[in-house]
Amino acid sequence: MIVSVVAKRYAKALVALAREHGRLAETGEQLKRLAQLIDDTQELKALLYNPTINRQFKEDLLADLGQRLRFGALEMSFVRTLLEKGRLPEISQILALYDELAEEAQNRLRVRVKSAFPLSPALQEEVRQRFAHYTSKDIVIDQEIDPTLIGGIVAQMGSLVLDGSIRNELVRLKTTLVGDHRGRLA
Repeated sequence: MIVSVVAKRYAKALVALAREHGRLAETGEQLKRLAQLIDDTQELKALLYNPTINRQFKEDLLADLGQRLRFGALEMSFVRTLLEKGRLPEISQILALYDELAEEAQNRLRVRVKSAFPLSPALQEEVRQRFAHYTSKDIVIDQEIDPTLIGGIVAQMGSLVLDGSIRNELVRLKTTLVGDHRGRLA
């Protein structure tokens, strides 16, 4: 995902404010509910993102939504700022980056682990501890089941991918065998 410079600024500012108020997790969760509601409701999206619709109407609509979603003052103020600056359509992108920055602020790192079968709690803990050892961060494992891997795991931490799957080993073995076979024919 390509993140705009503006989205980064808003996400950083929101993390700083939420951290200052001790609401890193709550702020992200509340705003994600609003972003999801907007994404899921075409009529709402059409009203809020249409530049020809009166801004006061949009503010009233967002205030009502904020009240129904039980927003705090920080979240409501942030949504009003996005509306005022014409950045409300970027809320999902801002919140995706917010999650990353909030986890970084808490010295936390997400590792996506794919495996053919669910990992046992003991194996999850082993993977978590190995990554924690190398990164000095609190590791959160997001597990995904992918039967095409056959066995082993694929771990992704940011842009780094460690592929220890049987499928990958078979592909490497095939490449080696085909390469050896071609070399002998020449």
